[in-house]
Amino acid sequence: KYKAYLQKDRQTWENGDWKDVTTYVLPQYSDLFRSKEKSYKKGKEIYDSSPMLYLHTCSDGVQGLTYNQSILWARHRLPSSLLFLEQEKSVRAWLQDSEEAMMYLYAESNFYSEITSFLRLYFGLGTATMHPEKDMYNNKWCFHNMHPREVYIAENQYNRVDVCLRIFTMPARNMERMFGIKKLSNAVQECLKNGNPFQEFEVNHLVFPNDEFDKTMLGNKYKSFASKWWETSAQDKYLRLSGYDDFPFMTGRNKKGENGPY
Repeated sequence: KYKAYLQKDRQTWENGDWKDVTTYVLPQYSDLFRSKEKSYKKGKEIYDSSPMLYLHTCSDGVQGLTYNQSILWARHRLPSSLLFLEQEKSVRAWLQDSEEAMMYLYAESNFYSEITSFLRLYFGLGTATMHPEKDMYNNKWCFHNMHPREVYIAENQYNRVDVCLRIFTMPARNMERMFGIKKLSNAVQECLKNGNPFQEFEVNHLVFPNDEFDKTMLGNKYKSFASKWWETSAQDKYLRLSGYDDFPFMTGRNKKGENGPY
């Protein structure tokens, strides 16, 4: 029920400003309406690169002043009712240690490379979405700045994004590592058995408010947000059912339209 509505709701922006912006200002995303063609030559329609250069200057400037790896750009403070505790040396030391630990985790991840693309989408297209998750193999955080073609969102009564549908392709070998071979469709399993692990298949990931949320119960089934993974070609079989305590997608809207979430 979510997928059809979200896809239809986004068409207004796809056929309007998004088409012009991705064609003339963000050519790396001009395949918004195309399938994933890796040989597609982009930027052929651009006759004046000034808007693109202005966008790069803006986004790079914000990153240099705000999300600069060489500076401490985020600080930890106690709530206003507990600020008096910051006079204690042990409390200040703990806050400083936690800041350094957080900055170390960002430095060890791919955050600083992904935030560049995030800011260009945020200032250029007006909507950008990033998904942080843990790299279970290397025990590090991993950030995914998602192509606008992949993302469909909806917001709640407080204008906060609380529904996100991502439709994208994954190589068969990545699907096996992420979900296990027994969860995969017959088509994916055949590719793996026939020595073709790099063939890509379309995967859907939907996160939405959980109707069965119960803070007194344990388990993914009762968390604040429900999460469902499935293959487009095998919609009757879920790859994974889980949940989140907090909404897992970071969605920034620079200029939001009056009649929608984008």
